[in-house]
Amino acid sequence: MKKAIITISISAYILITLFCIFFFPIKYKNEINNCATKLNLDPNLIFAVIKAESDFDPNVVSKSGACGLMQIMPATAKYMIEQYDLNCSLDDLLLPSVNIEIGSQYLRYLLDKYKNLDDVIVAYNAGETTMMNWKKNNQSIQYAETRHYLKRVKRNITFYQRKKLLFG
Repeated sequence: MKKAIITISISAYILITLFCIFFFPIKYKNEINNCATKLNLDPNLIFAVIKAESDFDPNVVSKSGACGLMQIMPATAKYMIEQYDLNCSLDDLLLPSVNIEIGSQYLRYLLDKYKNLDDVIVAYNAGETTMMNWKKNNQSIQYAETRHYLKRVKRNITFYQRKKLLFG
């Protein structure tokens, strides 16, 4: 009986490890860790947002115009660049380092403003005004896409935390 439990435990560990390796990549690690350190953010949050937004494809541009790894809207990028005196331009929004810097600064801004991680994730996806209207009216998240996004980002955070525990 003990051998069966040990075998199952080892198999589960191997499956979780393989799942993390293949489905939760660690790309742009230096850029993400630098921004996380500079802005006092959990790097797992940045990895999780990138995974949900672009699946680490730096060239993605959505129908609505959101750009790059973190799917930053140009208006949001412009605001972040001006507000925080970032040394980059809108022309470079598809560059991974620039996109990660702006997206991470936006996450820091949202965390400072709302404090609650769920509110931050919802605001990142649906917009601050939409999120605040839902809260003001005591409504649950009205967009199915945003409800799914919240679950996906939180799941991604969990897997990136596990991956860090497994691989350092």
